Amino acid sequence: MSETVFLLHQDGLTPDPVFEAIERGKLHVDFAAEDHWPDLRRLLEKYKDLPMSFADACLVRMSELVQACQALTTDRHFRVYRRNGRHLIPILSPC
Repeated sequence: MSETVFLLHQDGLTPDPVFEAIERGKLHVDFAAEDHWPDLRRLLEKYKDLPMSFADACLVRMSELVQACQALTTDRHFRVYRRNGRHLIPILSPC
């Protein structure tokens, strides 16, 4: 959610539709960072030279938890990031 709000704000758009989708129960994120601190720290350390944002680390970790996933992103770093150490993250990207 933080990445979505950041990107919308960066493009001068309001995040209200995202918040409204959450409030209406149309969008649900079943991920709590505190349950994954060691893995998030591992990813942040591994990609510190890019650098990886905390939001990116959360998305990579979520892709490790849900094998049948596809990340929607405009972030080119997702072509570099690997889940479970060496596997490409399936992405949908206009870039």
